[in-house]
Amino acid sequence: QIGILEGKIYNEINFSTLFSLKTSIGLVGGIDNSDFFLSSKIELNPKWNYNKNKRFSNNKNILYNSSNYISLNTSYTPKWSTLDDYKDRDIEKISIIPTFGIKRNFNKNINYEFFFGIGYERFLNTKTINSKENKLGIQLGALIGFDL
Repeated sequence: QIGILEGKIYNEINFSTLFSLKTSIGLVGGIDNSDFFLSSKIELNPKWNYNKNKRFSNNKNILYNSSNYISLNTSYTPKWSTLDDYKDRDIEKISIIPTFGIKRNFNKNINYEFFFGIGYERFLNTKTINSKENKLGIQLGALIGFDL
């Protein structure tokens, strides 16, 4: 899946009709102190696809969990993976963000996804931000992807 500041490879496993686990690894970009940086991100995303049964009964596409969902997006950004020109940047963080999203398919393999969430971020070891700082985390995104 590719977005404006994000690209990732993911796998989604169904536990039941309504519950799944999406795992992903990818790159995310950002701006800090007017400098652009790129970092890797590892995500575990348990999802409740709450309107999947309704979509199925209305003969709508539910392939690859095409539905509305609520998830608990848990991510880790390691400090060793940040790429930028600022040598002292050492951003390592974990975040737990409850998220609402919509995932649909254009056809059998091409999907798009929109999501929004507000939650918790903890910076573990930073030089540009006060060490051990907790912050409000906001997640907003639009992704387009290809399913195999």
